[in-house]
Amino acid sequence: MKNYKKVHKSYDTDVLDSVICDICKREYGPNWNRRSSYTVLETEIRLKTGTSHPEGGLGEETTFDICPECFTDRLIPTLRKLGAEPTVLGWDW
Repeated sequence: MKNYKKVHKSYDTDVLDSVICDICKREYGPNWNRRSSYTVLETEIRLKTGTSHPEGGLGEETTFDICPECFTDRLIPTLRKLGAEPTVLGWDW
């Protein structure tokens, strides 16, 4: 679950204030409490459905906020028990 707070600059906007893991219920700061601004620490589990046409589209997105620890220690073993294997790709740029 993502928690947003209102920030007033020259206009009002919502900014991500914290994230609560949907599994362990622990509250984290934005970006799962990265150690530095150069650290990459992201998780993503989502289902996106709908239609997309050149003139527009609409749909629905279902997401789970799962912290990196629960993703590694709980989600991956559970999915493996169901017969799934993760695809692991390296990246650099």
